[in-house]
Amino acid sequence: MNWLGRRWRFETRLTPEQCAERLRGGIDGYFGLFGTKPVIGHASTRGASLRKRIWYRNSFQSVLSARFLGELGSTAVECRSGMGYFALVFLVVWSGIMLSFGGSILLSALNDPSPNGPGAGVVFFPLTMIVFAAIFVAFGRWLAREEDAFLEQFLRQRLDASSIGAVFD
Repeated sequence: MNWLGRRWRFETRLTPEQCAERLRGGIDGYFGLFGTKPVIGHASTRGASLRKRIWYRNSFQSVLSARFLGELGSTAVECRSGMGYFALVFLVVWSGIMLSFGGSILLSALNDPSPNGPGAGVVFFPLTMIVFAAIFVAFGRWLAREEDAFLEQFLRQRLDASSIGAVFD
């Protein structure tokens, strides 16, 4: 499983307008709390953003983003699926803050060898937080392990995919 995402492209004989219409018929909007369709998202003539409906909260859930490129009599669909960008950016920023916090505590502990300096627990707290974050992300992505394939199959069926193009892992 690629945590950061997988990219691929396929073609359909539908126009971008038809693609958007077909997808809208098979998905519930993001703000529909009590929908019944298996996919949540939005679709327009420019593209779509889709995620699988789940009954629990998972910020590391797979998201499929598709871009529709209209060509003569068909549409090329460029897709990316994987962990959402917001969760990825949040993790990078949060880990950076923890590393800088832990580094500053470690440097102050090395410069102040007195017995009243910061204890080992204070020094290793940020490192523990980073390890916890890694475990948390691994568990969240494990819960989402089959969502990429589900979303790809849903998209291909709704858009009558005709051929598989290049895969850009």
